[in-house]
Amino acid sequence: MNFRQSVIWKDIFKILNQKQVPYPVGDWKGVLHTEIGNIIPIKISEIVIEKDFINEVTEKITVSFLIDKGTYLSKIYPHLENMEMTLYRYPITQQSYNKPLKYDFKQRFKAIYLDKYNHRPKGTKEQMTSLTGTELLGNITVNLQLMNLHVEPLRLRFIHGSYLGYTHEQLLNTVIENSVNAITLPTGKCIDKFDIVKPDNNKPIQNLIVPSDTNILDFPYWLHNNQMGVYSTGLGTFVTKIKDTNTNKSHSHYFIYPTYSANDKNNSIILYTLPDTELNYNESTFQIKGKKIHILGHIKGSYMENKQVAELKNGTGFRVPSSHYYMQGYPNKFVKVDKNGPHGQQEKNNYKVVSKSRKDGFNLAVRQKEVSTANPYKYYSSYVAQTGNYLFYNWQQSDHTILTPSMPVTLNSLYGNTVNKEKGILVGFTTVIQMRGKGILNTSGYTETTVLKIFMNQES
Repeated sequence: MNFRQSVIWKDIFKILNQKQVPYPVGDWKGVLHTEIGNIIPIKISEIVIEKDFINEVTEKITVSFLIDKGTYLSKIYPHLENMEMTLYRYPITQQSYNKPLKYDFKQRFKAIYLDKYNHRPKGTKEQMTSLTGTELLGNITVNLQLMNLHVEPLRLRFIHGSYLGYTHEQLLNTVIENSVNAITLPTGKCIDKFDIVKPDNNKPIQNLIVPSDTNILDFPYWLHNNQMGVYSTGLGTFVTKIKDTNTNKSHSHYFIYPTYSANDKNNSIILYTLPDTELNYNESTFQIKGKKIHILGHIKGSYMENKQVAELKNGTGFRVPSSHYYMQGYPNKFVKVDKNGPHGQQEKNNYKVVSKSRKDGFNLAVRQKEVSTANPYKYYSSYVAQTGNYLFYNWQQSDHTILTPSMPVTLNSLYGNTVNKEKGILVGFTTVIQMRGKGILNTSGYTETTVLKIFMNQES
């Protein structure tokens, strides 16, 4: 069957032929802020943004820019310890000499100098400020790592105290929001919006004592691993700026969410896999309809087939004794006695999970190391990661600012005459922003490509 005759071509055609490009080609600018003043790079050459919603608490950004050697040696290199940088992006179609530029991305970051990837001149920092002549000629590339300014004060914020009868939902909302709202930045509030998914565990903790050295970013993990658990499918926290698809304005968000299950509060992603020849670097590669973001692209590589190996090595389930069995009286509480003798009630004596029955009969349910536990959520979370595979999806002319943690994903692929739909969860992405042209006089704007990392459920 010709791809254009398939049942999904109608939806794809609408995205490719929109009246207005959803994210037009833009130009990126930067301003480096030092203790002696602001420095404007000649040209931003590349920006790489990595967001890992499972293992990290904020994005990792690296930026490369061109600067003349004299400015680098005399004004940047001597002041490496205290720098910030603001990145701006504006659509080229809105550029006008009569009107002020309207930016669709503007954010200030802490700038970290990367020794390994930069020119290291000889001499002391004091000598760099007095260089003259040919030593200052030419341009060089400077590489910096940018840190989210909203995260920096959170790393320095610690909480403590006693909480009687609080549920996990109350603890996450009350403790975190009150602590974070007490932090202010020169630009205003540290966090504009909290997005906390309702915990699976709703049992109150009778007497919770939070140690005084508990960092605000570590507090959710401490609750999850040490205080009866929060979610059944992993726990993640992430602080970032997100663009509101309705107002097109960006706000700082503090997310707390299950890492391996979809957050239905978020917009959902509908992916369509296209042959490379059909996409052909079209400027319109996505469309926002209500709470659904429809994206055109293709699968990058293949599945990371870790599930089969994980099942054979770690089993298709787990079992761990419940501490309630011992705490509430052994053996009277949970033992039935009939004419055949005493019988323990397994559902009360143990926490057991089996995800599937393998066709080869190798159904191992691993016995956990702990003697007993009152926190099965910790084990549910560690186990669920091996129940699916990872898929990488290439999205050209992307807009990474509309992506949030744990977005539900539906992947539409055409196999012969059949459309196959698979369900997944967004667990991270990498965005690369590069100049379209070459040299410092490039006026062609920048291209943005994002590779989505999606956890595909085994049930899909």
